[in-house]
Amino acid sequence: MNGDVITDEAKAIRDYIVEKWGHLFDVQLEVKLNELFPEPENVGLKHIWKYGSADIVVSRKGNLVAIIETGGSHHWEEKQSLNDRRKWKLADINNVKCLTMMNGIMDSLSRRQWRNLLGQILFRPYDKERDTSVGAKQSPALGRDMQYSINKS
Repeated sequence: MNGDVITDEAKAIRDYIVEKWGHLFDVQLEVKLNELFPEPENVGLKHIWKYGSADIVVSRKGNLVAIIETGGSHHWEEKQSLNDRRKWKLADINNVKCLTMMNGIMDSLSRRQWRNLLGQILFRPYDKERDTSVGAKQSPALGRDMQYSINKS
């Protein structure tokens, strides 16, 4: 770990995944991005790759499946929002799903909705050409439609 704060929300999500699918997935908290991905060619992603971390990392049989980013209201600020998009792009170019959600989503969804949301991220194959997420939205800054971003309206 790199000294970043591990939130209760991240711990709760990790615990849920381990409880439901622990026999299928390995889950880690606060993993440096440069430990997950090779150095990107895109100069705009090098800083986040070098200094950033993923809140939750899910892998299966040694292969990275998804990163999950949780956060509070500061994620609406321009700088943090840009960093979130950079993390998503870094995951995207490495064929890894990235789910970004606001704190409290887990508690605000029914168990069925929560299981369905995570199931779509963890069990569906990665497909750059197809939008497979509930709540997926266009990311205008990146010009792509694969950023998984969930927030309660």
